[in-house]
Amino acid sequence: MTGKTIIDMAYTLSGLDMREDELYEQEELLRKSLFLVNQVLWDLNAATVSSLDTPIVLTSKEADAAVYGVARLLAAMSGYTSVQNELTELYNRKRAAARSHTAIRINRLPV
Repeated sequence: MTGKTIIDMAYTLSGLDMREDELYEQEELLRKSLFLVNQVLWDLNAATVSSLDTPIVLTSKEADAAVYGVARLLAAMSGYTSVQNELTELYNRKRAAARSHTAIRINRLPV
């Protein structure tokens, strides 16, 4: 997964209408997109990236949370308050799931 993948999925999820060629031709949008991706990666305790083309190593839960996190920030920047509130709730749930590292537990009675 790359930052571009996260941004593309986040735009779709947030309901914003941005064609791919428009996004990657505008340098200001590229800088903002990189900042948003790094903001969410930092929040998930993942390594930040220097370019949207850099491969990002995430678990499936972390990748899911990253997409929702960036979509939430995009909705906030665009002023879509109702969408932002819904995405914030979903992001918080997915972030909590991504951060929980539960192992298999075996029920045993103490001897």
